[in-house]
Amino acid sequence: MDMSYDAVVQMMNDFLHSQTETTPYPVTVLDRPFVVHPGVFSPRYYPDTEFFARVLPLRRGESFLEIGCGTGAICVLMRLLHEAQVTGVDINPQAVENARENVAEYRLTDEVTIVEGSLFEPLHAEDEFDCIFWNVPFGFIRETDLDWSQRAIFDPGYDSIRRFVAEARRHLRRGGRVFIGFSTTLGRLNELQAIVAANHASLRAQAAQETTDNDFELKTELFELVYE
Repeated sequence: MDMSYDAVVQMMNDFLHSQTETTPYPVTVLDRPFVVHPGVFSPRYYPDTEFFARVLPLRRGESFLEIGCGTGAICVLMRLLHEAQVTGVDINPQAVENARENVAEYRLTDEVTIVEGSLFEPLHAEDEFDCIFWNVPFGFIRETDLDWSQRAIFDPGYDSIRRFVAEARRHLRRGGRVFIGFSTTLGRLNELQAIVAANHASLRAQAAQETTDNDFELKTELFELVYE
């Protein structure tokens, strides 16, 4: 049974409130250490970071763009695992600082660039990538006055997702691919599909995982966004 709007919002806010750290702390993603700053979306509390780092189907040496890079863990791992030339974007200045710290710790500042801004705004018009990925904030919410931590998981009216779907193709190399991280348990798949269809595109399921926490079953998916 689909969860109600109020139930989803309450559950996701409870998730945020469970993060009580006030100083940077260590986490491990795919057996590699990273630091998480307070106020930045944390792999400690949600298993999607490791899942996406494991299943994103990059080819060796491709260029990779991550929107909403957070801690920078996926950016670093795409370089280490696939020798990708990586760009990460985040609107949260705390996340940008956090990601740059993790990139520097791995001595990858020449191979991984982290920039601050909303979606594709920090890029040049001519910037193109072989692979673009965003683990979208799939929590649909009507409220628009959100802090940085809320914006990591909520997208008012799915307006940012709508922009992403419309604009991603402009920065895609010929033969390139766009991937979206989502949860059909907590997100609104029908809304996402409508946005995709309005942009003459479709979703292709790539991978999924199911996790259980306190008897709550959560499904997380990776979709490829395929333009006509």
